[in-house]
Amino acid sequence: MQAGVGLEIGYSRRMAARLELSYVRKGAREVFGQRTDRLEATTKLHYAQLNLMPLILKPEWKRFPVTAGFGVYGGCLLKMSHRYTVNHGAVFSNVLLSDNFRSMDFGWTLSLGYQGFRLPLELRFEAGFRPILPSHGLQTPLYNRVLALHLTI
Repeated sequence: MQAGVGLEIGYSRRMAARLELSYVRKGAREVFGQRTDRLEATTKLHYAQLNLMPLILKPEWKRFPVTAGFGVYGGCLLKMSHRYTVNHGAVFSNVLLSDNFRSMDFGWTLSLGYQGFRLPLELRFEAGFRPILPSHGLQTPLYNRVLALHLTI
C-alpha cells in the first residue's frame, strides 16, 4: 500500500522529472512446513519515503502512450512488526529480530507507465542498495524488493 503526493516537472514534451513524498507499507509472508506442522512468518514495514525520478521519458507514440523512468528513493522506517503463527494457532512476535532492522532504506526504482486512460497506470520496481536486515551468521540478509502498480488520481 502506498499513498502520497508528487510533483512532476517537464523538461520538454518528451522528458520530465518527478519528486514524491509517500507513506509506504512493505512486507513479506513466508510459510514453512506442511499443513500439520506449519510456521508462518509475517513482516510489515511502514516507511515515510521520498522518491526522486530525475529521468522520465515520454515517447510520442499516439497509439500507445507510454512512459519509462528511473530514479532513487530513501525511506525512514516508522514502524515494523514481525510475527510468527504456528499451526494456524499460537502467535508470537520476535522482539530481538525487530531491533535489528535498519531504520533507513535507500535504493533505486524503475517504472513503466501507460497514459492512455483517464487515470495513468504505472508499474514500478524498487530495490534496496543494502540489506534492511543484515546477516548475523544464522539467516541470509533481507533486502527490500517491491513490484507495485500505481494509479494516479
